[in-house]
Amino acid sequence: IEFTCLSSSYASALMYCIGNSLRVKLLVMTIDRSFW
Repeated sequence: IEFTCLSSSYASALMYCIGNSLRVKLLVMTIDRSFW
């Protein structure tokens, strides 16, 4: 049970990290587009 909880929280943390990096990439693309 502990292992499942740990792996699910790890997966949600990974998804959160991926979501943040995608948001940053989108922000950078938007700033880049406004500069050009």
